[in-house]
Amino acid sequence: PTPGAPRQLIPHRGWSHGAAENPLAAFSRAAENRVSGVEFVLRRDPRSGLLVVSHDPPNGDSPALTFEAALAFLAGTNLELFVEVKEAGIADAVIVQLAAAGVAERAVVFAFADIARGFPWTAPRRVRLGAILLYPWTMHRFMAAHRPDVILLGWDERPWTRFAFKTWWSLFS
Repeated sequence: PTPGAPRQLIPHRGWSHGAAENPLAAFSRAAENRVSGVEFVLRRDPRSGLLVVSHDPPNGDSPALTFEAALAFLAGTNLELFVEVKEAGIADAVIVQLAAAGVAERAVVFAFADIARGFPWTAPRRVRLGAILLYPWTMHRFMAAHRPDVILLGWDERPWTRFAFKTWWSLFS
């Protein structure tokens, strides 16, 4: 970070806690606490076909927050939006809705690399596009192929990948 530059705090899953994932209250809490932005996950509800804010697939027990309802609230804030796409084939619809809500300029649409490869990389960008890469040593190839605006690095659930990530990062950062 640049010395003296303000830190950015981007709460994971919109600043929700407990069993409820991504409720509108979490976005409100984030806006009230003057954080920089929120991260949340989108997927398509298999029953309604609507885009919904939900880390896990909607199960029908309780209604998921629609993307449209989330955008209606978020458009009235100054929060940056880090929108993770969990399903292939919905990125274009997500981008259209972000633009229609007037928040595209402060949005990043990203996904794990296998889904992000299907993003509209060659089209004119109305939002920033990014990818989550599990292996830092694949970053150069992905960047050369897609020219993402944002790269997020992480690891998967296998124990060796966390060790490999930390070792690579310690050696090369």
